[in-house]
Amino acid sequence: MALRISPLQQLFWLSILTVGALSTVLGLAVSKRLTQNMLDRELALTGRFVQSQVREHNLFEFFLNPDTPRGKANRNQLVAPLQKIPEVVRIKVYDRQGTILWADEPRLIGQRFPDNRDLQEALGGKTEVAFKPTTKAEHLYESDRYSTLAEIYVPIFQAEGRGVIGVVELYKYPTAFLEHTRRARLLIWTICLAGGAVLHSAVYWLFRRSYRLQRQLEEISRHKSEFLARMSHEMRTPLNAIIGFAEILYKQFAGPLNPSQLEYAGHIRTSSHHLLELANDLLDLSKVEAGKLRVHPEPVRVAQAIEQAVTVLAEQAGRKNLTLDTDVTEEPLVVSADPVRFNQILYNLLSNAVKFTPRGGRITVTVRRGGPTVAEIAVADTGIGLKPEDRERIFSDFEQVNSTVARQQQGAGLGLPITRRLVELHGGSIQVSSGGESQGSIFTVRLPLASPACPQG
Repeated sequence: MALRISPLQQLFWLSILTVGALSTVLGLAVSKRLTQNMLDRELALTGRFVQSQVREHNLFEFFLNPDTPRGKANRNQLVAPLQKIPEVVRIKVYDRQGTILWADEPRLIGQRFPDNRDLQEALGGKTEVAFKPTTKAEHLYESDRYSTLAEIYVPIFQAEGRGVIGVVELYKYPTAFLEHTRRARLLIWTICLAGGAVLHSAVYWLFRRSYRLQRQLEEISRHKSEFLARMSHEMRTPLNAIIGFAEILYKQFAGPLNPSQLEYAGHIRTSSHHLLELANDLLDLSKVEAGKLRVHPEPVRVAQAIEQAVTVLAEQAGRKNLTLDTDVTEEPLVVSADPVRFNQILYNLLSNAVKFTPRGGRITVTVRRGGPTVAEIAVADTGIGLKPEDRERIFSDFEQVNSTVARQQQGAGLGLPITRRLVELHGGSIQVSSGGESQGSIFTVRLPLASPACPQG
């Protein structure tokens, strides 16, 4: 059974992870900055102190001739003040070849560490400082007590400054620095946790409020869909009766009508058909919003479906003296679609083109293969066109183009929104292009082709 995590639980764990990551990053950044400050201070203070001791007390003899009486005396003069420096845990003195002349650990005397890069830099005349783990060969006698140490390498120059004659190396265990860093990290964690708690509480409150509002909106939307569906059903029964009787009157099956009566019967017939279309659109919209609209795809011949749709709308187009053309590829394209809904898509697009194309205009339906597995159906008209800002708005519920021609047409603004939903339910897409107002429009539908193995209906 899959573990389900509620949105509020997701928010809680996301807050924890965010605070933890932020605290870690800030802690590392502060530690790095504090470490660099410590190393800069050691470079400035300790390095200058060692070099000044050698110069002021003329202790060069120890580096040049360490075994002479004067060299030994120089050694004691050099080492004594170094041992008094706070936090120093190891002292090493090298000659110009990198051999240890003296160390406070006797077992180190006479050893060489050619792989020590910092030592080699110091022998080249550069003071080096580093804070690093005690994992190298030169840390043999420190690694059991310290995991990290601050290392200072101070080059010693001849009195005349003619070159490096040795290096003094100090290991320091910066207790005060480490404690300062620990407190800084603790402070960062405390601030981040406190800030995170406040932020979490605020976001949690906003999230709960928005979550409740979302649930309320969903409930309102559900009631709206149920109301639309119920009203649509209730409207269809009397409308079918009205349409039936209007047809009888209009076609004079019950007896002849005078011209005025025939005109009134025609108005009743037209208006009732319009109301029935509106009821059907509302029912479809409510089903889509409730997730109850289902399609049952099967192979459908595109050319045959377009021919039927054009035939249905031919009379309506003729009343406006519109030219209704088709340009269908010779390749017999078959799409995977619900036949009823596919016909509804075509009818909506064509009736929309007929409705918004002025008298004497042209409507062209083009069918092409849009790719290896896609059929492309385009309905182009010479109608009122679209502004750039209207190209997406017309696919919203109850939206219509704000133009004089559009306002003269009947409609609730549901045809295109329902068409888009039907196309997307089939795994396809719809888009519109237009050169602008009065430049016509092209609605292009892309639908998946049926598998060649499927029987064609």
